[in-house]
Amino acid sequence: MSIFDIINKRKLLEKITTAKYPNRVRDKKKVELLTGLKELGNNSTEFYTKQNTLLFVGYDRIVYGDHGPYVEFSKEQLTASPINTLAKANLP
Repeated sequence: MSIFDIINKRKLLEKITTAKYPNRVRDKKKVELLTGLKELGNNSTEFYTKQNTLLFVGYDRIVYGDHGPYVEFSKEQLTASPINTLAKANLP
């Protein structure tokens, strides 16, 4: 992906919001107040597991849907192996 593709994608995403209905607008306000995360992502926010393992650096956007908000990541933002992270978490 070229720098021009990235700029064009960002410009397009800036015009599009998924917080179009009252429940989604409410969720967006709550997420922004509690976390400081904006709907349009960045390349610097760090996301850690409960075991303090760095999992992602940056995010693409937050999507506000009828079943609540979720964060979208690109594979380039993944910093740790999901298999190793799950093994460290001692999940069943």
